[in-house]
Amino acid sequence: MGKLLEETLTDDTPGRNPAHAILQDGARAFVAFGATRSLSEAAKRVGKSQPSVSRDVAGLEAALGVTLLDRSTRPIRLTPEGDALLRFLDSEQTELTHLLQGLREANAIRPSLRIGICESVAWSYADVIASRLASRLSDIRIVVASSGAMLPELDAGELDMLFCSNPFANRNDLNRIPVFEEPSILIFPKPFDLAPLGTPITWESLRTCGLPHIRCSKMNAAGQSEVNYFNTHALEFPGRIVVNENSLLLKLTAEGHGWALARPTTLAQYPDLAREVNAVPMLPPVLLRRASIITKKGARPWVADAVAGVIRDHYEASVAPAIARLVPWVRDSLYTVKTGDFGKPVRHAAVRFAAV
Repeated sequence: MGKLLEETLTDDTPGRNPAHAILQDGARAFVAFGATRSLSEAAKRVGKSQPSVSRDVAGLEAALGVTLLDRSTRPIRLTPEGDALLRFLDSEQTELTHLLQGLREANAIRPSLRIGICESVAWSYADVIASRLASRLSDIRIVVASSGAMLPELDAGELDMLFCSNPFANRNDLNRIPVFEEPSILIFPKPFDLAPLGTPITWESLRTCGLPHIRCSKMNAAGQSEVNYFNTHALEFPGRIVVNENSLLLKLTAEGHGWALARPTTLAQYPDLAREVNAVPMLPPVLLRRASIITKKGARPWVADAVAGVIRDHYEASVAPAIARLVPWVRDSLYTVKTGDFGKPVRHAAVRFAAV
């Protein structure tokens, strides 16, 4: 039994109700005895003499009409009624702790938020995270970088969470809250005819099209996913341009320097550049991007849940409809994702007809 409950049961307000004082002093003394199983040790814990503690417990027993301590034995023991009361108070300890923590964070000691956001979604979400959570947080720090670059900051305690698509699947010390899922898409310059005369696009036609393949570096989650994908399927391309940002990938593609795999959210972040490229479905099997909130285990769960909720809402209300306006055929492949029973992801369609 921790000291929190003992302190909570104490009321030093002058002029307090005498009946309440008996219950509070008695309960405090009883909880201290339950923690120490010794009246003398309980007295030290509450800062009173042993006779005073004995009187406080006796007062509680009289108020409740039950005997809590069996004083006929040495050492003094709990009666069955005393044991039941102590177990009840012990079960209430966790709920009381959570209640007090929530009240403190909501009303007095508002927590801070230090979040790392991957570049491919930063422009879509940084402002909405800041604006919608500002009243619940004392301060907000936002870092934009690749997921690989931000993970050491999470490990060092310099960031509270990451918002990225890298699941860091080899790490058992991380919690993952999924927020949305979308497919990779193929983009190439508008003036360039990647599939002349209506012939289907294939990996071979991409390999021989004369344009380099543009991809992000492996420090970027999308870049690492592409490398793994192409290695798994034994796909090689003669030309390659490697960049460190999705915005640069989109810009180089729009300017005719190559073709690339992109994520729909990137198009929504840079609509002017998106209108300068042709976007078509990726060749199967399609590479999916699932964005998640990543925290260390034991981190404050309500802050991570609040951030995830803000992102899901914004994705459904603004980002997914914007994507559907740019590339209508992808609308049925955009989902928000929540963790359901037994930790399984539950997907919900992100775009509704009226929203587009």
